[in-house]
Amino acid sequence: MPLSIPKTQTAVFYSYTILLNNKEIGTIRSFSPSQDKTIERIREIATTSGQRVIELVPGVTDISISVERFTLYKNDFMNAVGGKINSASDAFQSLEEWVDPFDVEEVMTDPVTASERNITYKGCLISTLGKTIEVGTTYVAETATIQVAWIDTGLIG
Repeated sequence: MPLSIPKTQTAVFYSYTILLNNKEIGTIRSFSPSQDKTIERIREIATTSGQRVIELVPGVTDISISVERFTLYKNDFMNAVGGKINSASDAFQSLEEWVDPFDVEEVMTDPVTASERNITYKGCLISTLGKTIEVGTTYVAETATIQVAWIDTGLIG
């Protein structure tokens, strides 16, 4: 029986679905997209204003996603995101072999209206892949940092 989403105004974690190339990757513990924009502070030399900033100039924006996922015996991160093509013999063993970009889609479903808000992270590549095996926890966690080329919100204009 599917989990019922409470009809609240606050978004809850189970109203989200994360897809990679249209495939739900599942067992995600955390999903953290972030954007980092450089801002150049413009100052004048040899003025009475000293170090006062006279203008902020926006620079480029870098977009990345940090993901932590529970490792499954039959489905590790590389397999879950499409690294396993047909069989174990043609599965990617390292990031060196992964050169094709992919898309990540974040879907949030509103429990009241059943409308969806989709954000698609386009042209993605994994830059960091790791695993944590730790005494004192009962699970093995895989972590990945995904670099994003651009974001498509589905809005035109």
